[in-house]
Amino acid sequence: MYRKYLLLPLICMFAVLVNVSAEEEKKMETRTIYFFGVAKNYSDSLTYMTDIMAIPNVAMDKETGAIANMEFYSEQLNNYLKASGKSGYVCALFTEKSQKKIEKKYMKMKKHFKKDASTRVESMAFKYEYVDPSTIYRNVVDETKTPENQPTE
Repeated sequence: MYRKYLLLPLICMFAVLVNVSAEEEKKMETRTIYFFGVAKNYSDSLTYMTDIMAIPNVAMDKETGAIANMEFYSEQLNNYLKASGKSGYVCALFTEKSQKKIEKKYMKMKKHFKKDASTRVESMAFKYEYVDPSTIYRNVVDETKTPENQPTE
């Protein structure tokens, strides 16, 4: 008899979660977004700029146009520099929905940095990687990176 009373709240909670998830997905759209990054070290004269790259199926909020999980894209360049032994860089990510607009922004930024004679601008071989929003929101664990699968010392 008590099972009926316990089962009903669980069914209601599941229905609410499914409805919220469906509402979130309705607010999102996917499209190709163009990216480039800039890394500047203010104690050095070197500034790095990545190439412009297109990443398909990036999730965006339909109302605001904000990229879902933007922080995961912006941290990629910073993590790459740290892994390369370069520290002290301030990284910025620039995005646009059209290739023409991102090229215009890229040229403007490059011109801005080259105006300063004390700044050297270098291109870097870095590629942004696609971030799947479904794995982040649903806390999907990569089985190859769990502690059980790591080699022991």
